[in-house]
Amino acid sequence: MQKRILLMLVFVVSAVGLSGQTMRQYKKAVDEALAKQEYHAALLYIEKIQKTDTTDLDLQYKQAQAARLFNAFILAEKRYQQIIHSEAATKYPEAEFWLASVQKSQGKYDAAITHFSNFIEDNPTTLPELVAEAKEQIQACEWAKELIKFKDKDLRVTYLGENINTVHSDFAPLKTEGGLIFSSLQFQSSKDKAKNPRKYAKVLQLKDMDSQPEPYDLGYSDEEVHTAHLAFNNAKDRIYFNICNYTEGSIIKCKLFYKDKMGDGWGPSVELPAYINAPQATTTQPNLGYIQELRKEVLFFVTDRVGGKGGLDIWYSVIDEDNLPGIPKNLVLLNTNKDEFSPFFHNYSQDLYFSSDGRKSLGGFDIYKSNYQEQWQKVEHTGYPLNSSYNDLYFSLSQDGSEGFFVSNREGTQLLEKDISACCNDIFEAAFNSFFIDLKVLTFRDANGEKIDLSDAKVTVYELFDDVKKEIKASTQPAENAHFFRIKSNKNYRILAEKDGLIPKTITFNTDTVKVGEEVVKELTLGEGTLELLTYNGDLSIPLNEADIQLYELDNRGKRKTPIKMRRTKKNSYYFPIELDRNYEITASKSGFKPATETFASLQITEKSKVITKKIILFPDGGAEIKLDSLKPFPLYFDNDHPNPNTTDTLTGLSFPETIAAYKLKKADFKKGYAEGLSGEAKRQAEAAVENFFEVEMDTSYREFLKFTDAVLTRLEFKRTVEITVEAFTSPLASDEYNLALSKRRISSMLNFYRTYKYGAMKKYVDNGQLTINLESYGESRAPKTISDNKNDRRNSVYSLEASRQRRVEIKRVNTEKQSQRPKFKISSGSE
Repeated sequence: MQKRILLMLVFVVSAVGLSGQTMRQYKKAVDEALAKQEYHAALLYIEKIQKTDTTDLDLQYKQAQAARLFNAFILAEKRYQQIIHSEAATKYPEAEFWLASVQKSQGKYDAAITHFSNFIEDNPTTLPELVAEAKEQIQACEWAKELIKFKDKDLRVTYLGENINTVHSDFAPLKTEGGLIFSSLQFQSSKDKAKNPRKYAKVLQLKDMDSQPEPYDLGYSDEEVHTAHLAFNNAKDRIYFNICNYTEGSIIKCKLFYKDKMGDGWGPSVELPAYINAPQATTTQPNLGYIQELRKEVLFFVTDRVGGKGGLDIWYSVIDEDNLPGIPKNLVLLNTNKDEFSPFFHNYSQDLYFSSDGRKSLGGFDIYKSNYQEQWQKVEHTGYPLNSSYNDLYFSLSQDGSEGFFVSNREGTQLLEKDISACCNDIFEAAFNSFFIDLKVLTFRDANGEKIDLSDAKVTVYELFDDVKKEIKASTQPAENAHFFRIKSNKNYRILAEKDGLIPKTITFNTDTVKVGEEVVKELTLGEGTLELLTYNGDLSIPLNEADIQLYELDNRGKRKTPIKMRRTKKNSYYFPIELDRNYEITASKSGFKPATETFASLQITEKSKVITKKIILFPDGGAEIKLDSLKPFPLYFDNDHPNPNTTDTLTGLSFPETIAAYKLKKADFKKGYAEGLSGEAKRQAEAAVENFFEVEMDTSYREFLKFTDAVLTRLEFKRTVEITVEAFTSPLASDEYNLALSKRRISSMLNFYRTYKYGAMKKYVDNGQLTINLESYGESRAPKTISDNKNDRRNSVYSLEASRQRRVEIKRVNTEKQSQRPKFKISSGSE
């Protein structure tokens, strides 16, 4: 395991004496060094042996392992390659997995995918844990290949000079008022007279970038311990830090201490209690943050204590009224079964940054963050080039977000062993073009043209990119209309304000011209929608003026609430204020005409379309004929193999509105699938075509279907039978027999809708046979030849517009006659 060395993120050079030993002693020394995690020592012993023996494959494998763990990836890759191509390769089944791992660590993602795949194929059952990880790593490599295409243009990464970085590990950078504080593993005890003495970490301070680092005065003079990882509280009157000791070989064990301010210096070291420094565990990497919602300061630290998720975990402890950390808790959402490192809480943004090798990464450790909003939010990767295929750790950020520092062993760092390109971690600067800004959003309600404060609205802020948006934060304030956010300069944003019953409001803006310290204020006013009701004479198909109209909102049980006041004209138009996502009932009457009632839901109200227009038709008493056979054909669209996919059932329990609602939720999937392999204008056109199909074509056909259904219901109420002839079309993916069953399920969904329409007004007509459907199912026989029948070509067989339009049902003919008993459902002999 690499974990113990990475506690300090260093690689320790141990004393190695190579003279006067036998080959057997050298090989024993190799094994002892590996056991103590002294990988550099192991490599030196192996190099000595290989001067006389280069054929020992076991030794080559140990060399590859030691080189990998010492970050000597070039040497490790070379040795693993030799092993997997040797005649004895089967003796080392894990070698190809580790070869792929070091290739990923060098950013060689295609080569890594090949070797991970080979490893899976060669070890389908023998190494289940590594096989599972190899599958995850293949996905991570594919993800990494895409991620590095989107380089963060807001970030500039700079290697700090050699006056700061050394051939040893330099780590834990933290910008303070006094300059840059960091830790460095470059010191040795004056008491250690060994040929290659062990190195110790100490804290240094750099007052400006042109000066030389100086020891940071902790008032701690013991040369044979590590002191590192400084963390200051908000008041700057207490400092937390590590004291660590070698235990065996390169293995290090750490504890947390603090010092309080005394005059111009620091007081004595105080060891934190055992509930923080758990016995038998290592406790390291302290960081202090102030969580605004808790109004508390919190100590974050890293430990491998019992009760974690595995490896090194991040724990936190709330600082109590006595200025002492309380009982610690595991940060479960952030931790994995591998290692989490270097927590840093940014007070201004309330983001916790940390590094992990247990999540999808570009390679090794990557930097992630999670925002605190009532609880820890979903973990986010911080992107490229802040992260690389190498280890990236110890990220810290200035208050305004314009400057950060981190540690990496990426290409360009100083090498302890130049011959094998190995070791160590150096400090980098991350300079951002943007800085943090305070955003205040005020929500109002439009009350007949008057703007009044609107509380309890939900406000969500999104950052906009070329073709995607990312949610920054959501806020709901039950008692006020002000919402506060932190955003960044030189960015594009969208604000969405919502409240139950009101039309959502959005605004889009950029922060290109905002200055440091300037607050951005945005106002959003939400209002009600409007129902425009038009009345017509159904006998003459002309406007019907001055009808008596009433609108009711319906409760969840379909019962009427208080009538809604309307604005009336002397013509056939009537206007009502209505709220979003409500159910309503319209009643219309006029002397000499049969009363009419219609229910509807106000789902169609949007910010762009605030008016819903409804037409209600009144027929003269006695029942005029309805010209159903004059209706134009219209398609009803279905999702691929829906409803009830992968069955040969001919009936379904779903109704057609339920199937189309579920279908529309897949719009994003169809956009992505139809645009696969395209780019630029071709991609945008493909996505726009899918958008039009889902939001225009499907909605238009559904509205026509509802008009048709209303006409059918009126006809049935005049005691006439209605026989509907339907043609069903399917895509060419399945067999004729399967498509026939699928077509029947789709017609079954229509019948289910008829049974529930307008609170069951049509059910009796379906059940007694007064309404019948005659199904002529044509299946794939009339499908355009351009529609693919290749299941592997999902872009053309499933997501294309041709395939989407082929999956439909069309009402072709409607026959009416005097009431008679007919079978409820029959199938013609049409071919599939």
